[in-house]
Amino acid sequence: MATAGRDMVLYLGHLGRRVCGLKLAELAKAVRLRNYAVVATNANRYERALEKDRTEQARMKQVCHLLNCKI
Repeated sequence: MATAGRDMVLYLGHLGRRVCGLKLAELAKAVRLRNYAVVATNANRYERALEKDRTEQARMKQVCHLLNCKI
């Protein structure tokens, strides 16, 4: 997955919107995407991939440990 890192950031940001109120357009700008709708699409795609990919699950677990967060 070539964009897995970016999509992970978008996924975490998409989840974090509930906590910090970040807008999709702000997330898009942070990762240099022109269209904020791509943020939701990529976050949802990453979430589906995360359910199936054990390597990505391990990576997410490690990132959450480093960020001291729970999903």
